[in-house]
Amino acid sequence: MTKILLKYIPYAIVMRCYYYWYRFQKRSFNKQLKKEGYRILNQIDLSQYKKSDKLFVIGSGYSLNSITKNQWDEINRNDKFGFNFSFLNKDHIPTFYSCEAVKRDNPNEFGRSEMGELFYNLYKSRKDQYSKVIKIIGDIEENRKQHFENYGRDFFDDNLFIINTVNGVGSTESQMIKLIETLRKKKVFNVKKYLDEVFKFRATVSMAISFGVNLGYKEIILCGIDLSDPR
Repeated sequence: MTKILLKYIPYAIVMRCYYYWYRFQKRSFNKQLKKEGYRILNQIDLSQYKKSDKLFVIGSGYSLNSITKNQWDEINRNDKFGFNFSFLNKDHIPTFYSCEAVKRDNPNEFGRSEMGELFYNLYKSRKDQYSKVIKIIGDIEENRKQHFENYGRDFFDDNLFIINTVNGVGSTESQMIKLIETLRKKKVFNVKKYLDEVFKFRATVSMAISFGVNLGYKEIILCGIDLSDPR
């Protein structure tokens, strides 16, 4: 639908309309989740968890295996933002951790999809180590909420939060520059103690980088972000 609109309507108009529509949708549903007991990330002062000026963003790519002990020592002297299956790596415990609510495809007798079942079983071994980690669930949608509660039950503790995300449209470099500049003017990338919303485009790695910008990290380093390696 967006691609069709862009053929007939100037990008700037579509971009702004999409921004307000998406923002309204996310905020409305998160208000509903808050009534059900979920906590929004802006309820805590994130600056109290920031212990360094350097943030390592840790994915679950195969290249994590090539990180040396000395490099892990450096990583562990600084703050870390892990996401998705990064918890399988036992060389670190992140400061912050995030994952998305996965789709409910072909659920088993426990109401969990194949990916949900995998996550449910693997995370159990890290539950205790992650009890003090700030856990952020991004983009819970109405049709994924029950599924997340079926497979993510070990996530639920005092350090679990949901977050309002800001998205956008852009398929060319010039459009992305325009989008980022517009959101910058709307103070989406300002340094904040209480994070009301964070920019996310397509994948969690963009949210992790934006999160680091919002918390004022001076250096953000990506580890295990293997976008072209299926291992």
